[in-house]
Parts: sequence; structure tokens; C-alpha cells
Amino acid sequence: MTTVYERDTMCLVLTVPPNEPRIRPRFARRLIGSRWAAKMAEQDARGALSVARQEGLAEGHKSGLAEGHKSGLAEGEAAGTAKAILTVLAARGLGVDEAIRARILGSSDVVMLARWLAQAVTAASAEDAIAVPRRSDGG
Repeated sequence: MTTVYERDTMCLVLTVPPNEPRIRPRFARRLIGSRWAAKMAEQDARGALSVARQEGLAEGHKSGLAEGHKSGLAEGEAAGTAKAILTVLAARGLGVDEAIRARILGSSDVVMLARWLAQAVTAASAEDAIAVPRRSDGG
């Protein structure tokens, strides 16, 4: 809140004619030393914080978009591979029951899906296509 003195000082500085160089600096010094100047500095600081906040939000938005893009690509790759497995099994005439279809479509592990796709090419049944291969190293 501006005091009456500060308000009057501001008004006087603004009304002192520019051709009175001796009077104008005195009022200006009073004005600069007043709480009004501190309020102006506080508003400037708030403005700088607002700009910094906006920059931070923009940076966060960009990184969120990039992360979402990567996640979407991985989900798309998993879904495409799962559909490819089902397509290979259907083309080979192998019956796929709902439990196996749900397991294939529900998987998001791209490495596992790639393994299942390779197995679907030579498997004798849909169950064999999604079977976990046995370790041959005796372990």
C-alpha cells in the first residue's frame, strides 16, 4: 500500500516541469528511495519468475512429448508383432484359441514377441509357437 507521502512525491515528480533541473532530482531521489521502488522491483522479480516458470513448462512439455512418442512406438511395435504372429499361425492353418490369442495380444515384451514370431513359422501348433524354449545347456 502506498503512503500519502509516497503518492504525493510521485505526483510531484511527474508534475515538476522539466526546465527545473534543481527541483526534479530531489523528488526523484525521494521516489527512488521509497517503498514504491521496492514494489516495482518485486513486480519485476515476479515477472522474471513467471517467464522462468513458462520456460520450465515448455521444456517439460517437450520432454513429455518425446517420452510419449517413444512409448507409443514401443506399443505399436508390440501390437504389430503380435498381429504378425496371429497372421502366420492363421496362414499355416493352426488353430488359435482365445487364451493363446489373449496372451499374444496382451504381451508388450517385444523380444518375447519376436521369439514367438520366429517359432510360429515352424511350430506344429499355436501352443508350440508361444512355448518357452528349453535350455539346451543343461541348466
